[in-house]
Amino acid sequence: MKAKYWMRILTLTSPLLLLNSVQAESAERWEYNLGAAANTSSKYIGSDDAEYFLFPVFEAAYHIDKSSKYYAGTIRGFGVETKVEEVSLGIGLSYRYGLYGAAKDIGLSDEDPEELQGMIDPGGTVTLKPYISVNVEEWDLALEFDKGLEKDNEGWTAKLSLSYEHFFSQNMIGTIGFHVSWADEKFIDDYFGVSELEVTPTRTAYTGEAGLYSYGVMAEAVYMLSEQSVIFSMIGLNLLSDDVQNSSLVKNDLQPEITVGYTYFF
Repeated sequence: MKAKYWMRILTLTSPLLLLNSVQAESAERWEYNLGAAANTSSKYIGSDDAEYFLFPVFEAAYHIDKSSKYYAGTIRGFGVETKVEEVSLGIGLSYRYGLYGAAKDIGLSDEDPEELQGMIDPGGTVTLKPYISVNVEEWDLALEFDKGLEKDNEGWTAKLSLSYEHFFSQNMIGTIGFHVSWADEKFIDDYFGVSELEVTPTRTAYTGEAGLYSYGVMAEAVYMLSEQSVIFSMIGLNLLSDDVQNSSLVKNDLQPEITVGYTYFF
C-alpha cells in the first residue's frame, strides 16, 4: 500500500486518541481473547451456492483511558475508538473480499464460480472504515462507511443499522437488528457489472448505478459458559436491492449467513 494512505490514516486517527484525554481518568489496560468460528455464506454476493470455512477469532484492545482504545482482530480489523457519553466515534482498517468471495480470496478454494468465469476480479482490498454509533439503553444506532484503498477496488459503501440488545439472564445476551446499505457506482460495477467483453450466452451486460445496495436483518446470541469462556452465534439475511437484482450475476436475491464460534477471554 502506498505511503500516502498510511499518512492519511494517521492524520485522521490522531485527534480521536486525544479527544477525551483531558477529562478522563487514567485506566490503561489490555483486553484480549482467542477462539475459532465456522461460517457459511454465499460463494459471492448474489450467488445461490454456499461456501463453508473455519477462521480464527482473535481480538485485542488497549484502553488508553476510560473513553479511548486501540483495537485489533480478525473480525473488526485494526483501529481506534473513543466514546463521549452515549456516542462512540472510530476509524479503522478492515478488509473487503474480491468478486470471487472469501474462500477464493483467502486461498481455501482454487475454483472459480461457474457464473463468474471470464469476469475481471477487482481483487480484495484493505478498506478505511470510519463509523459513529449512538447507544441509548438497549438500543444502538450506527452509521459506518467502507472505502476501498486499492486502485482496482476503491468503491465505497455506507451502512445504517439499528439494533436492540436484551439480557435474558446473567449468562445470555441476545441482539436483533436491521440495516440498510448504500454503494457508489464503482462498487456496484465491480461486484455486479458485466461489460460487453464479459457477455456470454447466459450473462447479459449490466451497468449499475449508485444507490441502495441491500437491506437485511440479523440476530446474535452470546452465552457465557464461565467468566472467561463464551460461545456465540449469528444469523443474518440480506436482500439485494431491485436494481442490483437486474444484474445477470445475481442468481439469488436473498443472501443468508450463519456464524457460530467459541472464544476465551484472558
